[in-house]
Amino acid sequence: MEFFKKYAYVILAVVCVLALGGLFFVTNNSPAGVMDTGQPLIQPREVLAETPEDVPSPEPTPEATPEPAPAMIVVHVIGAVYSPGIIELPQGSRIHHALYLAGGHTNDADLSLINLAAEVHDAMQIRIPAYGDEPFVIADEGPTTDATGLGGAAAITAEGRVNINLANLTELQTLPGIGPAIAQNIIDYREAVGGFGSVDELINVNRIGSTTLENIRELVTID
Repeated sequence: MEFFKKYAYVILAVVCVLALGGLFFVTNNSPAGVMDTGQPLIQPREVLAETPEDVPSPEPTPEATPEPAPAMIVVHVIGAVYSPGIIELPQGSRIHHALYLAGGHTNDADLSLINLAAEVHDAMQIRIPAYGDEPFVIADEGPTTDATGLGGAAAITAEGRVNINLANLTELQTLPGIGPAIAQNIIDYREAVGGFGSVDELINVNRIGSTTLENIRELVTID
């Protein structure tokens, strides 16, 4: 007892030091204001990584299907146009389309005699009439015959020329400036002489002058 009485203050000082040391240790190893429960402060969370199967595939972009090109046909435009000749245009076109591609009509064209809205067909010959001509007759689709017994597919060549030794009344009228009366004169002349020996002989046909002959020279043949 004498020992404790003698050293009581020393022992009390040691106990205080130990208590303060313990308190310092606790406060420096625990977050301020957080009670140490012995459990992790942050609960681990399982993160699921997305696999390629989990990611939706983008919708494929449909490829545009190109539209097929329209079928083309070939026609022969003659008469009162600026650029007569062979014209290529899409199937289902109208006469006014062919007229445009032939350079348009001349000043003496009489469009009241022709149906510009009529549909054209392959291998058709289109005559744009001038004032004074007879109404337009479409020449297409196979052989034709008349009282002469002539005519047919051979009367129109592959180049679109009219064979004046074979053409019938209707086919001769597809030529510019040739109406029914002059067409009949051509037929009468060739029957009288046994056929044309040259294109120049057309000058001998009644009512065919030098101007008419020059207008049709490149559009006719005797072969």
